[in-house]
Order: sequence, then structure tokens, then C-alpha cells
Amino acid sequence: MKLSHSGKEMFDHCPKSYELKYIQKYREKTLSSALFFGTAFGDSVQAMILDKKDDLTDEEKKLKDIDPKELFMDLISEVELNGVRISIPKSPLIRYFKSDYEPRILTEDDFKDIKKYREELGIQDIVTLEMLQSEMKLGNLDDEEISFLNFQYWLSLKRKGLMMIDEYRKSIYPRIKKVYEIEGKIKIENSTGDEITGYLDLVADFECDDGEIRKILFDHKTSSRRYGTKAIFDKKQLLLYNYDREINILGYLISIKALKTPKRGPRKGESYFEMQVLINETVLEAEESVIAEYDEVLTAIKSGEFEKTEDTSKCRFHFGSKCTYYNICHNNTDSGLFKKEKK
Repeated sequence: MKLSHSGKEMFDHCPKSYELKYIQKYREKTLSSALFFGTAFGDSVQAMILDKKDDLTDEEKKLKDIDPKELFMDLISEVELNGVRISIPKSPLIRYFKSDYEPRILTEDDFKDIKKYREELGIQDIVTLEMLQSEMKLGNLDDEEISFLNFQYWLSLKRKGLMMIDEYRKSIYPRIKKVYEIEGKIKIENSTGDEITGYLDLVADFECDDGEIRKILFDHKTSSRRYGTKAIFDKKQLLLYNYDREINILGYLISIKALKTPKRGPRKGESYFEMQVLINETVLEAEESVIAEYDEVLTAIKSGEFEKTEDTSKCRFHFGSKCTYYNICHNNTDSGLFKKEKK
């Protein structure tokens, strides 16, 4: 049996949700903006640093010649959802967050495009973004209105991503001296033949704050806020990956999606999206504890232990929104879900 980090996270959150996703094969009919945006940004900055890696694969050789911003635009423009390719910008099938929208970074051309689409749909000028957001919460919008709202969110995320790529090139790229691995496969086999799997983002020689260059196992993240100093041990993902690679220095490269315009300091008056660098040495005992947690989850899964969580707050608040499987568990309906055909 195989278990990934995301699978374990879901089981820890609620065993029933793990069963519904990984065994019953239920999927959402919609897609969270955080998923396509995070993937697009991560893939784009990883393509940026391929010129610092030797022995490129055939796929990496192709990506190395693509401008990171062009790659980002491609990846946020089209995606596969439940086996069907969809165009993202105006799709009503994308779920955005209120924090995705940042009007201060929209260009004159963006506002012209918004006005043009409003006219195409026949939506009155009196209908504001705030009105649409409120009605969206109540479930009162039709597909055209959702499409119009989503287009504004998408334009904002596009601008955010392009600015974040610029910031990565400015503040992170020069500190990466040599790349050893990108998207390296993790495979850990336990005593019963089960596999713990995953893909690490980056192993690289990196110039730390003290000027020393160290070999570090990194994960790229996008977040609405800064990570806490103990995130490497709290989130546990890097501890798992290091158990397989034994790099022993771990780090997060975190792109903060909140616009920053300092009133003082060297970047006074500049608007940008901050990059947070978080680095810690690992502790063997912490890694062994994480592996033990995975073994416990694997045992529970094979035993068919899929009880609903007793903490109902997890049902209402799961990564910023209601749990995907809330209606199944609480309303006895699979409305809004798609059941993937089992192979």
C-alpha cells in the first residue's frame, strides 16, 4: 500500500474524508484557486533555476528554455479538472478566496478587460465586486455572474504571480548556487512492505543569512501569511523527505501573497510580495517520530478505520473553507461532487 504526505494529512484531519477521496474516489466538481496557483508558481520558479543544475533530464531541457513568466501564464490559463481540460480565467468552476483579489496591482488594461466582459454579459455597472462576493456566499449567483466575479479574481492572481516571480528572481535566485535535485521522488518502504511516497521540490547549495553556503532540502510554498519559526517541525513534510535523503538541513521558500509597501527601510514605498526563507537543522528523533505516525495511519487504513472526526470545527473550516465532503457527512447528499471511476 502507498501513502503520500497529502493522504496522511487528510486522514489526520478526518479519517472519513480520506475514505471518501482515496477509496470511494469522490472529487469536487470545482477547483480551488490555491491548487492551480501554487502549482503554477512552483513549477515556474523551478524552471527558472534549471540553469544551475547539471545533468538535465529531457523534460528539464525543454523547460529550461521557457521564460518562467510564459510558463506561469500557460499554467494558470488552462487545467485538467476531472478528466476535462478547462479554460481557467472565466470559468465558474474555480473557487477563489476573498484574499485573492488585490485591486492595487491591477493595470489599466485589466480594468478595460473587466469592463468589456461586464458589457458582454450585460451586468449593470451598479453591481459591484463586493455585492457579488456577498451573494456568492449565499449561493445566489448564476454561472455568468460567477464567471464575471472569477475573472476579476483571476486577473488579480495573474498580477500577483508575475510580481512574485520577479521577487523570487531578485531575492532568492542569486542565493541558489547549485541545484542537485528538482521534483525528486521520495520512496520509503516500511517493515510490512508499504510505501510512503512523495516528491521533494528542491535540493540546492544556498547562501544563508550568515554568508555560508549550505546544501539544503527545500520546499516551495505560497501562503497568505508568514510561517512560524517551528513550521519545519510542525508541518513534518520536510522531516519525512529528509528521512529518505539525509540532507539534514531543511528549509521553506515561502512566497507571501499579501502585498507589502513599507513606509520605511531600504524598500520604502515599493510594492512587492515578500519572500520568507525559513531554515532549520533536522533532528533524527523528530524524523523517526514522523515515520512512526505514518506507520500508525497505514495500519488504521488497512484495518478500515474511517470514523468521522469528532471535532466538527474541522468540518466547517478546512484550509479556509468548508470540508469538501461536508454534504455527504452532514446532509446525506453528494451534491457538488464527482465520483471518479475506479480502475
